[in-house]
Amino acid sequence: MTNNPQAAILLVEDEALIAMAEKLQLERNGYTVHHVMSGEAAVAAALSSDSSYDLILMDIDLGAGIDGTQAAEQILQQKDLPIVFLSSHTEPEIVERTEKITSYGYVVKNSGITVLSTSIKMALKLFEAKMQEERHRVALLHSRDLMGYIIEHNQSAVAVHDRERRYVYVSKPYLDQYNVKRRDVIGRHHYDVFPDLPLKYREAHDRALRGEVSRGEDDPFEREDGTTVWTRWECRPWYEADDRIGGFIVYTEVLSSELYRRIEARDAVNYLQSVLRTSRDGYFLVGLDASFLDVNETYCEMTGYSRSECLQLKIQDVDATESPQDTAERIERIRSTGSEIFESRHRRKDGTVFDVEISASFLGGSLDSIVCFGRDITDRKQAEEALQAKTDLLEKIFDNSIDPVALTDLEGNYRMVSNAHRALGYDAEHLIGRNVMDFVHPDDVPSVSRQLHEFLRSGGGSPTVVYRYRRLDGEYVWFETKGTILKDHNGRPEEVLFNTRDITERNRAEVALRQSEAESRLLLDHSSAMIWSLTPDGVFAYASPSGTMTTGYDRQAMRGERFADYVHPEDLAVCLEHIAGLIETRSATPPVTYRFRHADGSWHWHEANAAPVTGLQGEVVSIVGVSRDVTPQKQAQQEIQQQLLQKETLLKEVHHRIKNNIAQIESLLSMRVNSAVNAEAAAVLREAVSSVRSFRVLYEKLLIGDGYQLVSMKAYLDGLIDSLLAVYGKPLRLTVERQVADFQISSKKAAAVGIILNELLTNSVKYAFGRSEHGRVSVSLRKNGTRATLVVHDNGVGLDRTFSLNESSGFGLRIVRMLSEQLGGTFTVENKDGAKAVLVFEI
Repeated sequence: MTNNPQAAILLVEDEALIAMAEKLQLERNGYTVHHVMSGEAAVAAALSSDSSYDLILMDIDLGAGIDGTQAAEQILQQKDLPIVFLSSHTEPEIVERTEKITSYGYVVKNSGITVLSTSIKMALKLFEAKMQEERHRVALLHSRDLMGYIIEHNQSAVAVHDRERRYVYVSKPYLDQYNVKRRDVIGRHHYDVFPDLPLKYREAHDRALRGEVSRGEDDPFEREDGTTVWTRWECRPWYEADDRIGGFIVYTEVLSSELYRRIEARDAVNYLQSVLRTSRDGYFLVGLDASFLDVNETYCEMTGYSRSECLQLKIQDVDATESPQDTAERIERIRSTGSEIFESRHRRKDGTVFDVEISASFLGGSLDSIVCFGRDITDRKQAEEALQAKTDLLEKIFDNSIDPVALTDLEGNYRMVSNAHRALGYDAEHLIGRNVMDFVHPDDVPSVSRQLHEFLRSGGGSPTVVYRYRRLDGEYVWFETKGTILKDHNGRPEEVLFNTRDITERNRAEVALRQSEAESRLLLDHSSAMIWSLTPDGVFAYASPSGTMTTGYDRQAMRGERFADYVHPEDLAVCLEHIAGLIETRSATPPVTYRFRHADGSWHWHEANAAPVTGLQGEVVSIVGVSRDVTPQKQAQQEIQQQLLQKETLLKEVHHRIKNNIAQIESLLSMRVNSAVNAEAAAVLREAVSSVRSFRVLYEKLLIGDGYQLVSMKAYLDGLIDSLLAVYGKPLRLTVERQVADFQISSKKAAAVGIILNELLTNSVKYAFGRSEHGRVSVSLRKNGTRATLVVHDNGVGLDRTFSLNESSGFGLRIVRMLSEQLGGTFTVENKDGAKAVLVFEI
């Protein structure tokens, strides 16, 4: 997949023109791209039974309906596909949200096709590596089960012992040959099961534990029932993963059953040969002189050699990393130890090199050779290198964090700490292995322990923890810590990542703030504005001394009075709604203006800014506000309205100048049309003039109206048709019949409809009538409920029989199709006494 440039991509983008540009860029880079415009369409396309997408390129904002992240979650619940998010958002919370859904990448729009293509290739490689790893895991389980099956059904008796000579595993033939039961041997000492075991066998066991291999031919063995059997046996060591000898294995064969053994051996050989033929791992048998003795088809496919060519080679002919001396030493090591697993690089017939993991075992007896299984791990190596690069990057981020960051086990023991801990006086060796609680202030230990326990129990739902932490010099600093539980591949909690911030200075600031409350009280009492507080039910709890000067009331007398009793009846509803909004939102709202009755009975305009004060549980305990007498400002509103009128006039003048600039561009293009010698160039310029005029007409209609958001479709389309016919001049003998309903739509949708009509009329003028000087085109637009229908019908030559709207490569029709989708509508074309195009869209 990662080497296939023809990857199939599902592009999810609701902006038609942006999607068209992205689709063209991707197709130029060798991708096959299918485009949909909504989250629902993306889910349907990705989960369709006949879909075969290699990757989804997903925008986040998709208009009405589900967004890109929701669509991605629905797709991944049923199908494993790499999804790369392509968005203009760069906010950390949005990027973090996408990373929780999929980890194949996030590309900022307008980053360029190089960045986008590189991100797509990396996502495809990561997905292939993931699939390859899963296939390797299944193959490993199969190999383990297959090996157990082969050992269990081998007619030789097999017994595996640990270093203490206790039984670890016995095969069924072993139990049958020595008349013992599995429950009587597993876990018991070998010599307790067979107390009369001859000395030569015990010495062979000792040699095996020293790393030597012992064998015997035609040796008699007396069973407990007194019968004697003749055996052929071998005793060899087995090794742990760290190359230490873990114990020894005894292979025994009873020669009195020779004929039966040969039949079974033949069947086993046939079975193993069948396994080797179908194995996905390469198999090769190597002699002690490093020559190839046998290979399977898989190894031939891996290297490019035929079987006969392989049998003429030696290991040094294909191994790209070892010298002949290294190979000889490895063969001797495998012969003496019995087996070895290692990685190497093999050279193909064409000279290319690939990574291979080899599992080699020494095969004694007459062959005296080494059995090897090789697995191509090139993709895994590449994935490991990519993963290592990301790990290195994360470590750099970890080490360069300004705030202390630490990784602990579930008991709170440090496993990794960032360099920021040096600011506390600690190096990593001071902390690694020690428990977090060793550094927490004794008074804070009970609270921190309780919150940590709750955090682990709830799976990471505890709040921020605030506590004191001891520096190396013994001084305590205030910390604020948040934790994240990291899970293993089975989803079980494994480690905790702690992000910590030193808030000592913030706490000091809070202390300073409390110390300044007395000063603030003094300032409140001497403020020129009236400062007050209300209870949640609207009763005065405090009024500053300036209230007496502002309103004429004794501020002490106002306490306990209802605020509503001082407000003008016509303004009371606004004030009560304002107070209710403060309580509901628990946050400050824009100022409110109302009339307040002064002590002399006069009404003055007041402007009040207010904010709620919340308690420990988040409840509103009071409302604090500042009121200013703004009566003079109210008197100045008339002058302000006059100034606004002048600015609006100026704004209209600016819009007229913009319209004139568009007209100048139109005129320049028109002059170019008249001076163009080449007919094809003149046609292209004429289409450009038509497009510019469509925008100029739209701008004129917006300017004529009272607002700049809605457009009258009748006035707009009539003007647009007249402008287009004027582009082609007087020689054009074309009758345009119009039936356009008079209704308004948004300027954005009107622009899209205008572009579509411009393209359709241009096509009729250019192609419908051939060299005929006469023609008729009817244009109708009608409204039905929330939908509108635009029909453009000419009586020309009609469409070619082979024409298909979906397969049309014309630039104009592609624009029409994409703008139709952007309008949420449908577009069809048919032959009906000429060509008839129908656009149905939502108003």
